[in-house]
Amino acid sequence: MIPIRTTESRPTDDRAGSSDALAKWIAMNKKLCSRSETVFRILSYLVARKQFTGSRQFSELLYSASNLIHSLMSQISNPHQLYKSISNNRMFSSVKMTLAALECFEVFLEISVESVSNELKWALISVVEVVKLSLSLFLLFEPKITHRLPDKIPRSQGIDIGSKREDGDGTIMTMPRSKIKIRTIAGAVKQRSRSWSLSSTGRDSSVTQMTPSDANDVQLNPFQYCAESIYLARPIVYLLTRYTCGPESYKPWLAALVTEFSSLILHDFGLHVRREKEGGLGASEEEMRELKRRTLLMLLYVLRSPFYDNVCQMHLSTVFLIVSSCLPGSHLIIKPLMDYLPQWQQLHFNVWCK
Repeated sequence: MIPIRTTESRPTDDRAGSSDALAKWIAMNKKLCSRSETVFRILSYLVARKQFTGSRQFSELLYSASNLIHSLMSQISNPHQLYKSISNNRMFSSVKMTLAALECFEVFLEISVESVSNELKWALISVVEVVKLSLSLFLLFEPKITHRLPDKIPRSQGIDIGSKREDGDGTIMTMPRSKIKIRTIAGAVKQRSRSWSLSSTGRDSSVTQMTPSDANDVQLNPFQYCAESIYLARPIVYLLTRYTCGPESYKPWLAALVTEFSSLILHDFGLHVRREKEGGLGASEEEMRELKRRTLLMLLYVLRSPFYDNVCQMHLSTVFLIVSSCLPGSHLIIKPLMDYLPQWQQLHFNVWCK
């Protein structure tokens, strides 16, 4: 999700809750959580190769657990990448964790009910997608959200290299004998954002100093809100058109493709409007990474039915066979990939991964 950042800033509620206790426990046991994530992921691969009753479900359960641990550790280890609700921090944290858990275990839920009936499978998919859309829209339009990002400095302005920073945040270290404080490599400013003028604490006090709040506080405009809402609603659009036109029709595939492409166009137009009318502030680095990721993920449409069944499957198999015959040893990778690709393609949540 493209981050929402507002200029409003108030102290958050620090009352301890269940989410705070979980966050503290994970922060104190990072090595244990990291090893557990690795063990669960390796076990999921090993179990998937065994043929016994429930092996597929058990493998996906282990893999989902490893994804959940990774998601929680990412949120706690990178607090600057978290949304924070000022109005009700405890409820907002619960919504974030619920959405993360749902996204991690959705494939496991689909596989679990797939053997029961196909109608129950698509009913579960519809319910999960509606819940995900509701929670995501709540996170998107919650009025008091702040989001901290890495410093984004416009090209026309420099950052004061000699500015004061707090010792202990990893950017300044003190030499053990001379007690001289020097800047670490981690605290170095990117080359395109450096200014070689004198420090504002020295003889020249006219150098403009960019603070993180000045560089990061950017409000999304209505075009970006609309683009993000369309992007979040694309699975619902696909499910509705699939229910109306049938699974063999190209209309659901085209509707989802047009929806996602329209979202990218609106985001690009919203960034253009922000550059032209809002002080020349363009996209942040995180926004650009997210838009590039979404653009690359549009390649997954060649693996979605019915395009995959009617067009891509035969040509892709031919390419894999040619590559495996030309490159010695490549069949060790290509053959398992060809065996697994049809199973992955049939899973709705894998194909609609974010």
